Amino acid sequence: MQAPTRPTQRTRTSSRPWRAFWFAGALAAAIALLTLTPLGTYAGNWLTIFEPKHFVGVTLSQADIHDLGGIARLQRYGTLREISRPHALEVSGKSAAAARSRLSLRLPASLPDNVPHQARYEVISRGSADFTFNAARAKRSGTAPAMPAQVDGTTLQLTVGPAVVATFGDQRALHAYELKHVKGYGPSASLSGAMPPALVVAQAPTPRLTSDKASVQDVIEYLAAQRGVPARVAAQIKAISDPASTLPLPIPVNRANADSVRVQGVDGLAIGDNTGVGSGVVWQKDGIVYAVAGSLPMTQILDIANSLR
Repeated sequence: MQAPTRPTQRTRTSSRPWRAFWFAGALAAAIALLTLTPLGTYAGNWLTIFEPKHFVGVTLSQADIHDLGGIARLQRYGTLREISRPHALEVSGKSAAAARSRLSLRLPASLPDNVPHQARYEVISRGSADFTFNAARAKRSGTAPAMPAQVDGTTLQLTVGPAVVATFGDQRALHAYELKHVKGYGPSASLSGAMPPALVVAQAPTPRLTSDKASVQDVIEYLAAQRGVPARVAAQIKAISDPASTLPLPIPVNRANADSVRVQGVDGLAIGDNTGVGSGVVWQKDGIVYAVAGSLPMTQILDIANSLR
């Protein structure tokens, strides 16, 4: 049995293992805004237009990421309003994490012998923000083409969390994983092979995106026409068969590969690190998104994911 860790009272807006998870989700959400199709004709009031149930990898080169930087500067197109900011709080163990998050937590029933079995638990509070398109601001920013009337004034609202992140192993190993897998830097020589494997198990309710005016198709057509949207990325997105419930996740070219897998009886996306630093898998089941990642081979990551109980 794992020994509970001492609770801490201070909160913070991010933690090292969560940053990698959040970074991927934020970039994927930016891509999704360009690619989602509406679930149906807009019928008035707020409509839930996107709740991801499936995941697909979209390969991005460094040039693609650079080009998308312009379209991701949302302040050029309107006003972003933070409604509630997620905060991370370290708690004493599984029971405390479940009580604070109100989630029925699922954790590994077994771990490889070389992975530390004691976990640290962080609860990330619910967060939400909305974005309102503004044609006058877009014009002043020099965007092109002009914003259509049906997009001007449209508000999109995103709600995420709460989430629980269980960390098994040394934080420095996770940091090395993040540097290599997410940021593209190699781990320092002092860390290589010096620590046992590290593992993160994260879970949160499926994020929801809603709109109060224009259809998402209107928004997609406007943003996709903007300068800086790579044609190669757009082509991958258009190939998604069910864009209303499929979230594209960015995969760095020549640094990782993504494959569809079955995990916990549903379809998931396995992301294997070609450098040998680590791998991960993400899936959605019964309204909860799960992610398991760490400095382990993919076969072990999948075994751990399938053992969640």
